[in-house]
Amino acid sequence: LDHRMLKRVTAAGTRLVDAQVLGKQRESCGWKVDTSQGTISCAYQDGADGYASQVRRTLVGKRRKPGRLLEVCLRSSTPIEPVLEMDFSPALKGVAGYLWRFPYYRDGDGELRVKYGIMDRSGEVPALHLRALLQQYIDAREGANTPLPKIVPGYPERYWRPFERASGERELVVGDAWGVDPLLGEGIAVAFEQAEHAARHLIRAWQRGGRISRCYHLAYPFSATGWNLWFLKKLGDFVYGRHGR
Repeated sequence: LDHRMLKRVTAAGTRLVDAQVLGKQRESCGWKVDTSQGTISCAYQDGADGYASQVRRTLVGKRRKPGRLLEVCLRSSTPIEPVLEMDFSPALKGVAGYLWRFPYYRDGDGELRVKYGIMDRSGEVPALHLRALLQQYIDAREGANTPLPKIVPGYPERYWRPFERASGERELVVGDAWGVDPLLGEGIAVAFEQAEHAARHLIRAWQRGGRISRCYHLAYPFSATGWNLWFLKKLGDFVYGRHGR
């Protein structure tokens, strides 16, 4: 998916600079960004730089506690049905999240594999406890002969909140830098939807020759996609909250 998007944007005339950001300075009409490939001047910053977003830090400063997920890819010992399974039983055990089983075809050999994972929206459950719940879930579906690897990849997540600041006069954030689905932790569809919203505001700011409207983050909850995220947050608060049972 990343490769296809990259080909699309470069074919449309986007200049790709593969470099490390070393620092940046605010200018009267935009930004001056120092990189390992030289200095770049730009009118606006679009922070699509993930959970640890540098652009977000210039907007908000402090970080809030992240959620986390663990995910592992395995060869299945049983026939795999092409069905995505989501198990919310961890919410009954004090975990603000769910377990999943997701079959997929691996690139290259086309072999069918299965991804197992667990999410904790609160970020407060110890990783060892999440690992134990994940192992129990795998054992119930694959048998006790499928131990987890010694290292199970873990990822921090920021969950979207309505009206949380996500833009300044000449910068904004999208995707994981802004926040993912607060119920399921899904980020790809959310990033595409937020990117369309960001593009409209960047074009409007460019045409006006000035600042990005504060409506970028204030009005988004009332758009179709923002309203859906707001609903998912309310649903997540209900399922994972004190009275989730």
